[in-house]
Amino acid sequence: MPNRGDIVLGSGFALLGGILGALVLLSSGHLLFYQFFSPEIVYWACGRGFGHPAQVLPKLLVFLSDQSTSFSCADLPQDGPLGPVGIFTQTHLYLMSVVAALWRISSIDYNNLWPLISLLAGAYTAGCYALLRLFFARWSAVLGGLILAFSPVALTMLLYPRDFAKAPFLVWGIVLLVAAVRQHRQALTLVHAAAAGAVVGIGYGFRSDVIIMLPLGPFLLLLAIGPGMWLRRALASIVFAACLVLCAWPMLLGNQGGGMGAMLMKGAADPFSRYLGLGAAPYSFGAAYSDEFTLSSIAADLRSTDPGRWDDNEPTPIYGMSQSITSSSGYVAQRFKFVAGDMATRALKSAAWIVGFPAVMDLQRLQQNPGGEADTHSEINRSLRGLYSLVGHPWLPYVGIVGMLAFFWRQSAYRPREAIGLVVVFGVLLGYSGLQFAARHVFQLEFFWVLVILALVHAVLEARRLRPALPRFLTWTVALGVALATTYAGLIGLQTASLRRELVGLRAGSRQIVPVVSVPEAGRTVFPIPIPTQYQPLLAAQPDSMVGQTLPVAVEWNVRAAADRLLLTLGGAQCRKGDFDLALDYAKRDAWQPFDRSIALSTSGEPQQRIEVLVSVYYRATQNISGISLPSAFADCLLSIQKLEKPTQLPMAFSAVLYPGWQDQTLALSLGDFSLPPAVSNNANP
Repeated sequence: MPNRGDIVLGSGFALLGGILGALVLLSSGHLLFYQFFSPEIVYWACGRGFGHPAQVLPKLLVFLSDQSTSFSCADLPQDGPLGPVGIFTQTHLYLMSVVAALWRISSIDYNNLWPLISLLAGAYTAGCYALLRLFFARWSAVLGGLILAFSPVALTMLLYPRDFAKAPFLVWGIVLLVAAVRQHRQALTLVHAAAAGAVVGIGYGFRSDVIIMLPLGPFLLLLAIGPGMWLRRALASIVFAACLVLCAWPMLLGNQGGGMGAMLMKGAADPFSRYLGLGAAPYSFGAAYSDEFTLSSIAADLRSTDPGRWDDNEPTPIYGMSQSITSSSGYVAQRFKFVAGDMATRALKSAAWIVGFPAVMDLQRLQQNPGGEADTHSEINRSLRGLYSLVGHPWLPYVGIVGMLAFFWRQSAYRPREAIGLVVVFGVLLGYSGLQFAARHVFQLEFFWVLVILALVHAVLEARRLRPALPRFLTWTVALGVALATTYAGLIGLQTASLRRELVGLRAGSRQIVPVVSVPEAGRTVFPIPIPTQYQPLLAAQPDSMVGQTLPVAVEWNVRAAADRLLLTLGGAQCRKGDFDLALDYAKRDAWQPFDRSIALSTSGEPQQRIEVLVSVYYRATQNISGISLPSAFADCLLSIQKLEKPTQLPMAFSAVLYPGWQDQTLALSLGDFSLPPAVSNNANP
């Protein structure tokens, strides 16, 4: 049980966080929590009922898109039917309900949400102190808590309450689970397990990411509670899961599921690899962080067998999500062998970055952050950036890794069963973040870098007491390291063999020649790609749910796309030596996220060299491939364009540049290093 001093300090941290949260909001006046998907909150705040209007008023959409800071209920129509609550509001019911309630008792203004922001910030800072206090002396927990309370990354994320909300619920879920493990009385164990489940379940109504604790909580309780207490372990696990599901039930009822695959495919795109600092590979699963590209690629694969049935089964707006989302988990599971090694690489690299968190949040690296630069540029943040600049160097992740070893050395000495459970829980949390590594998706794990640095300090101070546990700790560490290295090598081998086999088979299959006609155009030569007859009705149809540059009013509910795989062969006696770019050009008609892209190539000038470029080209109502272009000086390098007709399980998003000898390469991303990247423009997802 916490003593009076910890209660006072925890309350002080809560107050500090609350004040900082209010200051951040009031200094900005803007918030983003995807409120444009939830006009219900305004209607309820105005006393018009909790339902989704048939059409969102333009003035209301301006407010919900954060282009104005306030809205008057007088601007809503006096009548007009409301439909049921939309799927987005249903799956974020607790967040949206709190927002609506605050606006109802005050007025519809983003500044009036300061109690919510203060509560979330206060809960987070107090939770960070409580978490650190579980493992360290009070002075360490105070120091670490202050660092996390004044984190410029966390303060920035307060302006994104949907994303920020997962932080306090996750932290307190961990705190209560560890506290449940340490209780001596069964009743107190069950109370803490129930509280942990309730906290995570309520958090699910703010941001669904916290559901990762559903399997991790019971695992920790089953493994870490004292030896011989099987009944207590079982009861605590059941109570935790039951309370979580009970509190999350309203959102679970509206969750159509299956979207993890789409998230993984988006996270496999090149911008995430660059931000992680991974080594290059001869292939890509997407040149940009783009909902439209990822969902179109999934739809093009799944829709191809029966386009009419796919189109008929797409749901209505507001109340459903496209099959390209709900079917994506199964889609990726069938193709897991093609991404298995890369997923492991992303998990390992993301874990290393998180234990050296300030290094990955360096302003120069943040220019590559796929979610946009995590800095409000407010006076508060500018004054705090100096702290992270002092320690955010490429060597910090290495120190963090050593600190993580020190943490588990201490835990194995003092609480060995708990240490084993936390290895899995912390390992999953750190690795899971690699699925889509961006600042707004991983900031809630910022406590790890403070945790491991403090552990390193304490390990040095307590070395004499910890020394007897060192042999056992080293034995387990080596065994775990060997197991991880063996598994990692196996996954890399599986991916390499699967990609190599699939590419060899695909290239050996039937091909259809695409006529090569060159058209000079402003220093480049364009090779038009004719539109296949079977895709012309799709291009002539009404656009689907991904259209235009204005904000959507619902989660993507209708996605229609078709695609072909093309194999471009370059080289020959007329191909000069040099570096150049090959561009895929698209004709666009009010497109949302254009698919145009460039592929960097390098030719040796040797007549016998052949470079094969495998690309997918897309056909949608809003955009379609129009041609392939090269600099005119390298136009003679393009020898042929062929459509590959052999069926394949390769994701349609997959593309590759195959130089001579590619069969002998490891077809997987490498871990890379932690060096700072050159400043580049970022392709962020709106």
